[in-house]
Amino acid sequence: ARDLYQRSLAIRRRLDDRRAIGSLLSNLGIVARRQGDLESAHALYAESLSVRRALNDRWAIAVTLNNVGNLALDQGRTAEARSCLEEAVSLQREVGDRWMTGNALNNLGNVARAQGDYEGALALYGESLAIYRDLEDKWALAYLFEDVAWMAALRGAGRCALRLVGAAAVLREQIGAPLTPTETKKLDSALEPARASLSEADQAEALAEGREMTLEGAMDCAIGDAAHH
Repeated sequence: ARDLYQRSLAIRRRLDDRRAIGSLLSNLGIVARRQGDLESAHALYAESLSVRRALNDRWAIAVTLNNVGNLALDQGRTAEARSCLEEAVSLQREVGDRWMTGNALNNLGNVARAQGDYEGALALYGESLAIYRDLEDKWALAYLFEDVAWMAALRGAGRCALRLVGAAAVLREQIGAPLTPTETKKLDSALEPARASLSEADQAEALAEGREMTLEGAMDCAIGDAAHH
């Protein structure tokens, strides 16, 4: 992916196609972040944001702000992450892109979770879940269930956390979209408190229960059970 994006970027720079340049820089930033090269990701996102702000393309600005916010969260800069993602949500609402609004709300929920604002995180997750349920987007719902599971684990709701992971796993299998190795490692680390609070038998039972849930049941688990801990 990186090789193809870089080749395309070189062509677009020769053509001075600013809109495509901004998009390709953002995509290369995503690749760098997924490969763990956060320094390169930061530089690529910064250039993309500069290009897109110069074009005054609100949708594109919001996309890059969303990426910058995620990267800032990865690096522990939660105040910067919140600022970027709040602006991204506002811009996406203005342009009427529900999918991207849901994505930015999910990411903003992750920031609230990292800051210990669990009630705020739950409200943001709930709004995002409602959007993706309406859009019938299993890919986005899987990520949301895993993000809420992370919060449930932090709050001592181990069984709820593993149920949500089980529900997310089924969605991923249905659409052929497994977690990346980096994402798997991050989620496993986040779930350590949940696994430590349960026996191996209880862990397996909770995962199996999650796999048997309907979509509505999983959403009730995410918003209902997680809210009571």
